[in-house]
Amino acid sequence: MRAYSKWIRDAFYIGQSEIATSLGISIGTYSKMEQGTKIMRDEDFKAIIHFYEMKKGSYSFCFDEKKERKRMD
Repeated sequence: MRAYSKWIRDAFYIGQSEIATSLGISIGTYSKMEQGTKIMRDEDFKAIIHFYEMKKGSYSFCFDEKKERKRMD
């Protein structure tokens, strides 16, 4: 979760401060979650994904682990 959170933040060029503010946490806390020194709970990850879904209308994340991933070969 933490690696994906960092990857998507970098891909969308969004600062940690913007995400932290939307989650109601400090930048330091969010930074520690990305670094793995603070546990990122499932609800934290879902809130981060929701942030991106609201920010970028074309972005969507599927939490259904049973769905088969489509290959882009």
